[in-house]
Amino acid sequence: MIAPTMTTPPQPHANGASPVARKWNRVLIGFTSLLVVVLLALLLFSTRDRLRPGQLVDDLGTYRSPWGRQKVEISKSPEGYISVTLSRRWRQSPLLNPYSSSGRTEFEAERDWFLCFDEYDRLWLFVGEWDRDWGELRELPSGGTRPYAQAVQLTGFHFNRNGVSRGSSVVSGMGKWEGVPKEFFERLPAKDDPGWGPASIVPETPPPLTLTVDQRRTVARVLEGR
Repeated sequence: MIAPTMTTPPQPHANGASPVARKWNRVLIGFTSLLVVVLLALLLFSTRDRLRPGQLVDDLGTYRSPWGRQKVEISKSPEGYISVTLSRRWRQSPLLNPYSSSGRTEFEAERDWFLCFDEYDRLWLFVGEWDRDWGELRELPSGGTRPYAQAVQLTGFHFNRNGVSRGSSVVSGMGKWEGVPKEFFERLPAKDDPGWGPASIVPETPPPLTLTVDQRRTVARVLEGR
């Protein structure tokens, strides 16, 4: 008679997990740690190259606005034209870079120019006078010509009694200088400079910008991507 074989059931490990479970736990912890490092690196990269409000730019390149919601690319063509292309993204995301072009300004490379963003991500651009000694105005690649006179262009939020809107305007022609960064204003030619057009409106000092509570909420909601 053959005695029955006794089998010993598998004993649980001291820590309560099998080798396979411990292996997968290590894999999961390693993957999670790697993901955290990648996210932190992307977040750091997304903030380190932003301009400060009022920081002047007068060289070719690509720059990001203080809030990171806009990007300005400044290039020069072989034909001698400067192109300032503004792109915008609708959501704050360190993982994606969904910028889409929202406007472009062109002018001859002979002109003086500089730009900056303000604290509300609005782009202020100065384009200098065309010296008649350079010859006749040249047609721009997009068509037409710029005026001889120097001008300041504002692109972004516009504040009025009806609330907040977006768009571009020539503030030196409309006189809507509220909120112009001090650094930008101080670099402009003097008010009596002959390079300004006869209809230009240039203040003596940079006027402050006063917003209502509703306007502040609207701007914050847009800039924060809510």
